[in-house]
Amino acid sequence: MVSLLSVPANSYDTFDDHTLLGGVSSRQYYLTASAVANIETATLAGVGNWNASAAPVNWTIASEANGEVVFNWVQSNATDACALTYWWYDGVFHSYPEQNWNWSKVNIRSLIKNPDYCGPTGHRQGIVAHELGHAMGLAHVFSRPAMIMYVWVADTSVNDPGDDDIEGIKHLYQVRPPKLEQLIPGSPHEQADPHPPQHSRRRGRSLRNLSLVVLQRQQHREHLPGQ
Repeated sequence: MVSLLSVPANSYDTFDDHTLLGGVSSRQYYLTASAVANIETATLAGVGNWNASAAPVNWTIASEANGEVVFNWVQSNATDACALTYWWYDGVFHSYPEQNWNWSKVNIRSLIKNPDYCGPTGHRQGIVAHELGHAMGLAHVFSRPAMIMYVWVADTSVNDPGDDDIEGIKHLYQVRPPKLEQLIPGSPHEQADPHPPQHSRRRGRSLRNLSLVVLQRQQHREHLPGQ
């Protein structure tokens, strides 16, 4: 029997391929004073895990209050998330990115210090790395607990980006080799389409995963940047 659904080559997912304007190489992040006081070590480690990976990223800490990603500490008793990411464009924060963004804010909640919800102290860096993945354009995955972008990463011991996480960043920010037909002189497809069809660009989502877009939106839309 032939199945009509194919398993994608990679298991990453994105927010409709929207990205951080300017890319993720030679970028800066900033810790607010509250973040320095409460989560500095884990934040430095989580960002460092991405820098040490094979992903084409390079994040350095900013000495002043600027940067493409701002990590903030929020006192919150809410138990639905250890941290939340928001994307800034059109002059306001958005809880779900529907276009490319200028910068992101990661609110790390005080809940992260509760091991019953967010795991042991040594796993806080994994949660930071997960949120930085969001800030760079990676969405949740729902069936790969070995990935940093696994939706329930707090229930795992994963601290480092996996191969599929890295492939997701490469997909978003690296120029991929042109198809063979684009290299053949005179080919009707000699000039690459700068805006190819969405389905051919988002190889991280098969038909069986399309309904997850709704779930992604539900997980983000009700949270505000102050939470």
